[in-house]
Amino acid sequence: MKTPKNRLSALKKLALGAAMIVLLSCTGDEKQLLPSNSENEKIAMDTTLAFAKAVNANDLSLFRNQTTKEFKTTFTHEQFEQAFSGFIEQKINLLPVANLKAQFRDPPSLSNDGVLTLTGYFPTRPSQVEFDYSFLWRNNEWKVSGISLEINPVNVTKR
Repeated sequence: MKTPKNRLSALKKLALGAAMIVLLSCTGDEKQLLPSNSENEKIAMDTTLAFAKAVNANDLSLFRNQTTKEFKTTFTHEQFEQAFSGFIEQKINLLPVANLKAQFRDPPSLSNDGVLTLTGYFPTRPSQVEFDYSFLWRNNEWKVSGISLEINPVNVTKR
């Protein structure tokens, strides 16, 4: 028995509608709102401490393993190791940031593409830990999609 053309069209629309709902429910958690300032402080802290632990363990793959798939595709393990090998070679201990609060140079932002950007520093002395992080929402958490970390002397002006 043949299905009438109008009924077949209605079934196709229903199936298409159901597929759209499934697609939206699968990607719905990919769109996030800008986290609160305290959440952004925690994200910056957690990221810095994860990097610090990898440096202290002399194994940057511990940190790289926590990044997004996009990051791993863009930067090979070797490129990542080369970019941040100075932290291990100079035995830089970033763990003291655990007692400080992240200071943002620019207000945290969330792009239309869903990239969370956190730029700032931890007020360590005599040098401070400066960061520029980007994140993507993956598997119900913010995962690193870009990282820049530097240790720079603090300019002290005498009065």
